[in-house]
Amino acid sequence: MQSLFSLVTAFLLLIVYSPVFAQSTQYQRPQKNVANPEAAKKPETGKEDYKVDITDIEKKYWAPKDTDFSVVQSRAYTKANRFSLSIQTGPLINDTFNTGLNYGITTNYFVSERNGFGITYISSKLGDTKVVEDFRFDVGGGAAGAVPDWGRMTSYYGINYIWVPIYAKMSLLGSKILYFDMALSPHIGITNYEKISNVGNQADSSFTYGLDVSQYFFLNKNWAIRADLKNHWYKENIINSKDGTSKRTQTNHSLPVSF
Repeated sequence: MQSLFSLVTAFLLLIVYSPVFAQSTQYQRPQKNVANPEAAKKPETGKEDYKVDITDIEKKYWAPKDTDFSVVQSRAYTKANRFSLSIQTGPLINDTFNTGLNYGITTNYFVSERNGFGITYISSKLGDTKVVEDFRFDVGGGAAGAVPDWGRMTSYYGINYIWVPIYAKMSLLGSKILYFDMALSPHIGITNYEKISNVGNQADSSFTYGLDVSQYFFLNKNWAIRADLKNHWYKENIINSKDGTSKRTQTNHSLPVSF
């Protein structure tokens, strides 16, 4: 009897519970597939499998030609296909025995803004320095009779190539723009000089090579201020200052400054 009652009770509970379970599952919200949480966060656009190929872009970015460039700068005053004429003067700055001024004239022709050619002539008006005077005369002003053995440049003429690596602009006190070039000029030529002696000076000449550094400050399209530091090297024959006999040959470095 007790077994029959338990069976009937279980049957009734099953009948009651089945509709409730069905009803609860009917109103449940469907669950999304969250196996891949990152994918669940992204909206579906239909392009999830599309990949951008940037290989060509990378090749162009790292190509050597992308690193080759030139600075483009407008020039207020041009030199290409033009002649220039410079009249200059200035002292020697490295000569122990000679002092005075050099006077020069230079004509240049520029085939482009960066390259040109020139011809230079320099005339030197030099005299003795205090060192030589101290050799010539003693403390009391009398003749000491001792002088060094040296030579004295009288003139130079030569040709030069001009290379202009720098063109720039700079501000002067915030009120004016200055335009300038810096040029390097290797050159060759002939230096004429005198070999000094008590029995009479002797004229001589020597092949010369060198490198000039020039600075041009442009005032307008026709006028400029020019400053040069000139380097001249040449073989110089030295004679004995007492009797004029040959003594030695040495390489002389002449360093004139001109404006």
